[in-house]
Amino acid sequence: MRDEVKEMRDALEAIGALDGETADALASLEEALDEIESHPEVGVVRTTFRETTANAAAASASKEGVLAGRWSQLKEQIKDWEEDHPAVTLVIGRMASAFASIGL
Repeated sequence: MRDEVKEMRDALEAIGALDGETADALASLEEALDEIESHPEVGVVRTTFRETTANAAAASASKEGVLAGRWSQLKEQIKDWEEDHPAVTLVIGRMASAFASIGL
C-alpha cells in the first residue's frame, strides 16, 4: 500500500494538486498504515479478506450464503479494529475528500 501512496503523491505533484492538506492526509495515511501493520489482528483480517475474495470469484448461488457470512465476519473485525484506531477512519475520510476535490 505504501507504493500506492507514493504513486498518488507523485501523480498529484505532477499535476500541481499536492497542497498542504492533501500532503498531510497522505502523511496521515502512511502513519495509519504503520499502525495497521503493527496491529495484532492484521493477520486475521488479511486471511479473512484473502479467503473472501478468493471465494468471490468462484461463488455460485448456493455459496452466496457462505460468502455473505465471511464478508460479515470481515466487516465485524474491521469495525472492532476501527474502535481501537479511530484515526484511520478520519484519514480515510480525508483522503476521500481530497480525491473528490480533484475529481477522482
